[in-house]
Order: sequence, then structure tokens, then C-alpha cells
Amino acid sequence: MLYRAVSQYGICEYQVSANQTLSGFIQFNSLQGVSAVHIHSAVDGEPILVWLATSREWNEGVAQGTPGANAPCCSPCKAGCNLIAPSCTPLTKYSSNQRFYFCVPIPVGCLDAASNGGTCPWISQGTVLNFHGYNFQQVHNGCLTPGTPGADMIESVPFNLVVE
Repeated sequence: MLYRAVSQYGICEYQVSANQTLSGFIQFNSLQGVSAVHIHSAVDGEPILVWLATSREWNEGVAQGTPGANAPCCSPCKAGCNLIAPSCTPLTKYSSNQRFYFCVPIPVGCLDAASNGGTCPWISQGTVLNFHGYNFQQVHNGCLTPGTPGADMIESVPFNLVVE
């Protein structure tokens, strides 16, 4: 099955392969004003399935919605911060009008749930392509910038099943 999400920032498609991977591509348009892009399972946003683009600002931002959840801020050196993109994730400032391919394993919990008659959140509730802006508190030279923690969601687009 093929899934597609279309946004002002680009088009993303993926399918679940026979070898239990999520594989697809994203074709970005202009990413001006975008700090991070990823695919979430729907409703509660857990888990982040695929990181598609990030920025230094996002990775150093105070992005938690609950004070102290990733306190005082995320950074690549702080273990346990689930809002940091993997180090190989493309940077948004270099990704406008580019196409990137991805192939990631399906989360282990999903495979366990499926084998026990359950379903993964991304199957039962769908998936969402999320774009975040830069309007969140950050750390510059060891000091917090003005503003409040938050994710600055600028667009959230559900994936739809493509019927061919």
C-alpha cells in the first residue's frame, strides 16, 4: 500500500515493504521558515517514525511542552531527549527543492503488537507529516532566548492511502 501527504512544503510518499521497513521519499519545495520535518504516528504524535530534515535551532531548542520534560534544553550530548534528529538527518537550510529517500525499520513494538493481533498506531490511527517553524525558545551562547518552550507546529498533513 502506498501512502501520500501533500503540503505547501513538499510531497512525501511511503510504503511498507515486505522486509518490514517503511520506505519512501520526500520532495521538498521551499523550506524557508521550517526548522524540522518528520513523520509522526497520528493522534498522540508517538512515535516519530522518520526524521526528514532538521536544523541547528531545532536540535538546540527548548521544544518540550511540559517544563522540564527535556530540561533545560535538548542537545546532541543530552541522552534521553527524544526531540533531537539523528546526526545524519539533512539540514533544512540545504534541503529546499531537494528529494531525499528514506528506509527505516518498523518500530519493534509495532511488530510485536501485530504478531499478537494488535496494530501499530501508524496503521490504526494513520500517519502525519509535520513541519515545525522557529518560534520557540532556544539556547544561544549558553543563555535562553526570550519566548516559551514549544514545538511551533506550522503544518500537519495526514497521509492518505493512494488507490491506483
